[in-house]
Amino acid sequence: MRPRTSLLSAPRMHLVRKSIACSAIALASVGAATLATPATAQELQFSGPEIMTQVEVHMVAAAGGSGQVYGVAKWIGAASLPGLFDSMHETSIEGFQFDANRKQGEARGSLFRTNNDGTMAGSYKVNFSVTKDEKGQFKGSSEGTFEITDGTGRFAHVRGHGTGKGSFEGPNYSGQLNLTVTGFEKRASAQ
Repeated sequence: MRPRTSLLSAPRMHLVRKSIACSAIALASVGAATLATPATAQELQFSGPEIMTQVEVHMVAAAGGSGQVYGVAKWIGAASLPGLFDSMHETSIEGFQFDANRKQGEARGSLFRTNNDGTMAGSYKVNFSVTKDEKGQFKGSSEGTFEITDGTGRFAHVRGHGTGKGSFEGPNYSGQLNLTVTGFEKRASAQ
């Protein structure tokens, strides 16, 4: 009787092992390349209302009667951007200049938003126009841009830019925000 020989004789077994080793190296290389390639950050867009109240303002007119007014103001309020956050308390501090002859001005400031999920901070620039009604109450509109440059908690990696547009009457402002961000992971909805 002739002894049975394995289909995988010693030379063939060596080739199989070599093939497995090459496959493992190739897979490891692909995996390492995938890990080394930075993921493209997904941009997400949100929009919602913002309501603010001016709680403090200090102004000084420029010398010489030019109609230029310079000042600082503090605003507090709330914003809601559904999908990003339901509600956040907002505090803004700004410096502004206003041309009383043209009834137009520009404000630049810092914003800070907070809720139980974390914080977001950034800056903004707004152009505004102002008129007085028959009772001497200031009314106006504003339009501008803002950036989100820092965050904590759920918003730690959120960065973005957006626009805002609204109107104010006396110390009260209401407007609409539009924001594009990266670094935000949506939560899975509970069902």
